[in-house]
Amino acid sequence: METPFTTVPDPQVKLIQDCTSAGCTYRMGPPRVHQGSNHPEHRGAIVQSCTNRACNRTVPLTQRYIMQDADALLIRINARAKNLTISPADNVPLRLAPRVEVPDAVGGKMKCATPDCASQGAKTCIEYLCKKCCLAAVAAVRDPCGYHRRAAICDNPPPLPLATRSAPAARNPRRGRNNGSTSAQAAPLFEPVNRGRALAQPIGPNWRAQTHENIAHATAQNAKVLRLDLEEVEKKKVAFALYFAKGNPAVDMKEPVPTYPLFTLSLLPGLMTDLQLTESSRYQFWDYNARKWVFTVASTGISVDRARTTIIRFPATIRDVWTDNDCPGLDEWLESSILIRCRTISAGRSTRQDRSCICKTAIPYNLLLCEVLLPETVMRLVQDDLAITDIAAKSIMQASHDFGLVLHPSCDHPDIEEVDRYLAKHRSTPAYRLADSSESESGGG
Repeated sequence: METPFTTVPDPQVKLIQDCTSAGCTYRMGPPRVHQGSNHPEHRGAIVQSCTNRACNRTVPLTQRYIMQDADALLIRINARAKNLTISPADNVPLRLAPRVEVPDAVGGKMKCATPDCASQGAKTCIEYLCKKCCLAAVAAVRDPCGYHRRAAICDNPPPLPLATRSAPAARNPRRGRNNGSTSAQAAPLFEPVNRGRALAQPIGPNWRAQTHENIAHATAQNAKVLRLDLEEVEKKKVAFALYFAKGNPAVDMKEPVPTYPLFTLSLLPGLMTDLQLTESSRYQFWDYNARKWVFTVASTGISVDRARTTIIRFPATIRDVWTDNDCPGLDEWLESSILIRCRTISAGRSTRQDRSCICKTAIPYNLLLCEVLLPETVMRLVQDDLAITDIAAKSIMQASHDFGLVLHPSCDHPDIEEVDRYLAKHRSTPAYRLADSSESESGGG
């Protein structure tokens, strides 16, 4: 014979506005029914969780109930908060969830809660049963078991009558004229909906001060989020040089590319509108690797680099042949792009004077080996080892280079100059000569 459930009245739920964790300034989310995935002891309770995913603090507001009754209770709580009508199907008795004893573990293994079963029970089962017993369980009401994928067994209890309704009675704020006591008025079965518009009332000073505090708090949070968003956008900005007509100088612009390092012309909707371009419109871009112009369409992705200016020109048709002479200042754009690229690659390995003129003179073989051939070889090794595309390998190389600059700053950094001065000052000391001689002897031995 099944144990009867304990019926309780609806609790007085007081929602929490701000997270109670130390140092967390986020708001708490709306009330919900806890599913008990990670904490079975809270399954069926009305809880609130912090909206900050890094915090994710969950606070129980009520006791544990049967899941179907907890769902109906949540509907009633939201309806009362919004002054909405509660349907008879949701005005059902509220029953506490039965307490299930945890079986003893023998040798680190939990036995199935069924007395006659010798199988191993599951710790995440709602009744600590084995899979066979959980799927074969029969009851009038039973919560769903997510671990064994067993659906819930629900009943249809009749709605509560008016006299035994569990909702709190509505209070009449007016006092009687004779005895001065507060009169209580029982709430009807269906909660009324105020369809009229109440007259505007002045806001008290306490509410006004609280509103100002909330606005200041929200403004500070929004400013911080906006600054982080702008920093992320700045990291993805790419320089463009656009030739719209033959013989006219290029228009330079910097636009963020959300899909960096891949780019499509359709990511610049303003440019598409101004030039009356479509997804199938053709244009040419300068391929730095092939050293030539390449035709493509606006919807096709190309690879861009923040260290190079992406040069684009717009012939009317494929038959509209453009030459480099039709693009004034093309050599300057290419030279500045190569110079920026060389500065990015060689940062920390040459002096400031060498980096400023590295691409204006013939490149020595050592520089070509260290700055071009070796990085290209490492990129190919990364690409083959991880089985990724060349674009993904370039992204990994760029991230590794940026991280290396943090650990090993450039040679003209003031900290490195300070170290050089320290070594020059102590080079003639006996301790320095002794250390130097010991290293020479160990190397010779």
